[in-house]
Amino acid sequence: MSKFINPYAFVRLPDKKTIEETQNGETFTGKIECSLYPRTPLFMPNTTNDKMEDHKSYDFYSYADISNQPGDQHLHEPIIPGSSIRGEVRSLYEAITGSCLSTSDSELVLYKRMPDPGDMGLLENVNGTFKLYKAEKYMACFKHCNSDSGNKIFDGSIAGPYFDKSKLTECMKVWFSSSGRNYKDRRFLPETVDEISTKSKSGLIEGFILIGEPFVRKHHFSIAVKSRTQLFTVSSREIEMFERVLDLYEDRRINRAQGHNAYKNYKEQYKKIKQHGGIIPVFYKTQPGSTTVKYISPACISKEVYQNTILELLKKSGLNPCADITELCPSCTLFGMVGQDNSTALSGRVRFSDTRMERQKGIALQDVYHEEVTLKELSSPKVSSTEFYLRPPNATGGTYTAKLGGHGADIWNYDFAFKWDGYSRGPKIKGYNPRISGRKFYWQHESFDWKSITEPRSKRNNTIRPIKPCKREAGEANPDYRFAFDVYFERLTKIELDRLIAVLHLGLDNGNTGYHSIGHGKPFGMGSAKIVIDKVLIRKLSAENGGIERSFEENTELKKSGSLLQVFGDRQYVRQVMAICAVHKFQYPIMYPVPEGGGQSYEWFVNNRVDKNKPINNPIIDKTLPEIPDDANNLSSEALAERMALEKNKNPKR
Repeated sequence: MSKFINPYAFVRLPDKKTIEETQNGETFTGKIECSLYPRTPLFMPNTTNDKMEDHKSYDFYSYADISNQPGDQHLHEPIIPGSSIRGEVRSLYEAITGSCLSTSDSELVLYKRMPDPGDMGLLENVNGTFKLYKAEKYMACFKHCNSDSGNKIFDGSIAGPYFDKSKLTECMKVWFSSSGRNYKDRRFLPETVDEISTKSKSGLIEGFILIGEPFVRKHHFSIAVKSRTQLFTVSSREIEMFERVLDLYEDRRINRAQGHNAYKNYKEQYKKIKQHGGIIPVFYKTQPGSTTVKYISPACISKEVYQNTILELLKKSGLNPCADITELCPSCTLFGMVGQDNSTALSGRVRFSDTRMERQKGIALQDVYHEEVTLKELSSPKVSSTEFYLRPPNATGGTYTAKLGGHGADIWNYDFAFKWDGYSRGPKIKGYNPRISGRKFYWQHESFDWKSITEPRSKRNNTIRPIKPCKREAGEANPDYRFAFDVYFERLTKIELDRLIAVLHLGLDNGNTGYHSIGHGKPFGMGSAKIVIDKVLIRKLSAENGGIERSFEENTELKKSGSLLQVFGDRQYVRQVMAICAVHKFQYPIMYPVPEGGGQSYEWFVNNRVDKNKPINNPIIDKTLPEIPDDANNLSSEALAERMALEKNKNPKR
């Protein structure tokens, strides 16, 4: 099978957050004059003009408001906002210094779609208290089915071989009779329904309809019958998790199933019972070996939203965003912070200006712009792919076990890990603590190719006009253009200033410099840029004519920057940052996972969890995302590629 390299990798997190030590001595205030040279096409979107109704089309960011300008192109002086460079530099600074994750998304929903079916239940709201009851499931036919073709009775009349579900509503209370036969005469399948009445009728069973969403082979809906057995009182946290599942079904970036109505009618009924009380049919699962945590959903096979959040996972190692100004990480000490509840704050001591483009004589504005291109669709991070976003249970060293079922667990997620026990979830793996894989960065590589990342226009992709790469590398004579910007700093110690310059410069231990990733299209290799330190100017104050005069004096010694290892020390996460910022000539394509012969990315992940010796509803994770090797800086690009490569896979034969 052919190999590929995933566009991103994770820089390992430290075991605990670094706390900045108090530094005494001389401090410096001034500015760093910088040049930025794009190595690959670069794009920053100007969102004041989306030029097409059925297709997103953006120009490069500028100070111009082009919202009312006609035409397909607007060539204005391109600007890279200082906030974009500042954010990227801070991310690197955090990773290199072992700082907190200041921009962690505390609202991010952590979830995973699990293919093992849930148990049917009924969720009842009594005076604001939710209770979950066991329920027995029955199957009612709504379109032709060879295995359930007898005449049906609806409201006392013969309805034909199936029920007209347009006469029924989601979560509706009905009365019905069972045929007494299991579907397909298989004892592990529910009994089928012969009669349904929308009014109470003697001799019929009371139940609640769950119609759900369509799929190609679906020809039955469910009727849930309440058991006398109350399973649990459901906590407010579990209700919140259930509501987030419903929100996920509404998110079209995640759920794109054709004809799927995102459980709209179901959600409306849920809102009614939440406000006024009542019963709604659900499916539920519990943690292995536990009855205290419920994963409630409107679907039998569904997404599970987890109790843990990114913030809670980070708190376990103290890597959550800094909140106490007496115990700040190096990054928050330099760049500033705002506490989660906005009750504490510290202003930053560095500020980044917007860039300005300076072109050589004879280089016109249109010469630096690339023609319009339509990129392939870019998607949001798939946190449900826990084989990439979480460290496996047995991950202790620089590499992970790459043997099917050889990770210490068959499946792991943000709450627990387990092995399958037959068709059921076995006990939780003891001692498993979910740990995120690290900080996400994109590879710098030489395989950028427009042909591999463009496609015809559609509603799901966008058209852009990027800036061309600079034809000459920085340091050579007369580059066609440069982006110039300044970094202003205030009261920095010598150590802090050395660190800031080193992260801007990205010196590697082989004498080369690394590259930053700026703007749109980083998964495709766009936005690779070198930052060069032109001058370091220190502010001088003097008393003149009864006032204070300010001037700047160049300091050539401060401008000199050692490698990241020299400035920050030999640490694993420093070496990993150096590896991912260096330009590599990989022999394998940089691409998101797809199956052998082509297909969708999600198919690769489905195949990665399938064991041909196990039922399809009992997945076992095979490959995990390789970790950047500790010795990556000593490896050739070819050797590093072999360590980072994944294989395309095929649909398993069953």
